Amino acid sequence: MKRLKILHVVENFYPIYGGVTSVVDGLCESLSQFADVTVATVEADLKKGEVFKELQRSYKIVRCKGYKNKLTGDMVACPASDKYFRTFIKEGDFDIIHCHFPLALASYVSRIARKRGIPVIQTIHSLYWYDIENFIKCKPLADIATRIAVARIQKNADYIWAVSQFCKDFLRNYGLKGKVEVVYNCTEQEVFNKEKLSHASFANVKKHKLTLLTVGRLVKIKNLDLILDSLHLLKNDNLDIHTYIVGSGATEKHLRAKVTKLGLEEQVTFTGPITDKNVLANFYRASDLVLFPSCADSAGLIHVEGAMYGKPTLAIENTAISEKIKDGINGLVSKNNALDFSNKIRYAYQNKEKLLKMGENAKSSLVRLYSDPAVAMELYQKYCSAVTLFTKNQYIFGKERAIIKKQI
Repeated sequence: MKRLKILHVVENFYPIYGGVTSVVDGLCESLSQFADVTVATVEADLKKGEVFKELQRSYKIVRCKGYKNKLTGDMVACPASDKYFRTFIKEGDFDIIHCHFPLALASYVSRIARKRGIPVIQTIHSLYWYDIENFIKCKPLADIATRIAVARIQKNADYIWAVSQFCKDFLRNYGLKGKVEVVYNCTEQEVFNKEKLSHASFANVKKHKLTLLTVGRLVKIKNLDLILDSLHLLKNDNLDIHTYIVGSGATEKHLRAKVTKLGLEEQVTFTGPITDKNVLANFYRASDLVLFPSCADSAGLIHVEGAMYGKPTLAIENTAISEKIKDGINGLVSKNNALDFSNKIRYAYQNKEKLLKMGENAKSSLVRLYSDPAVAMELYQKYCSAVTLFTKNQYIFGKERAIIKKQI
């Protein structure tokens, strides 16, 4: 059986850490067992004198030259200034191309793929609107920009995947049309090495009756203020609760100041970003409940990562995350307000045995569906089907075109 040659295109990749980076990395590593996989991304943003050692992976990584966007701080691909990358895309032996961001790099690669007759899949990882509105602070302009992003996806892709039904339905309101398949993100199976216990904070993780954990970017749209407001409501109950906030980002300074203002220094620990998977696994294992207060995520991963270690997640109702969680069965679901969120935390504190059962249910219901490598094989079959269908359609289209040309 021929091994498919798959090119993944993703603007934000290591050394940038985030949900999409983790998804693409884990997926490509698993796909490499039965496919030839390459990731095309933008060169790393390095400070003067800084050296970035490329990841040692089973798949190949090719980087395009770029420049730093002074407004957003992100690296923007510039294929026009990179002859090697242009040659690589124009002459590379690919069966299918899978894009993960509707930005400059994906647009360029998709345009070349169309000329070469190579099918393109675009996965929609974001709701777009929340990120855009948070940046430009104008809802009408966010509406317009989201429509532009959706239109670009429709133009460049032969197949469109959304990472949740919630994501698909949300973007229908911004012009998403036609057949869109829901294909859930997947994450790596449990990675844990007991020899590597190196994080300073880990020594104190198990000293509390209820340990809470949240992992991700510290940005406004993640709704992390809700966690602090909820803990403040519980403060006078004198409950033995401690929360670990893993990550970094634009609102970290604000969140730290709020912890001080609310007098939560003894209840909250900021760990900073944790890039060592073994160390992060320690925190998941030591926690009792994962917190995911975001209403703007299109899918998210930490509820699945938590489930791998038998930990349930507390999420917000009517979100992409809550569509996978049954309240009180394999996790907890709250309204988007501090009173209800704090009541759910109190319930977890008072019902540890039920919380353990929810964790077991989360592991059985989520890990099987959303973790590598089982999902990677299913995705590989989707790639094969997409290539076969695309080739068939191209043949039919070419045959019809020949008939029309002959008639003319």
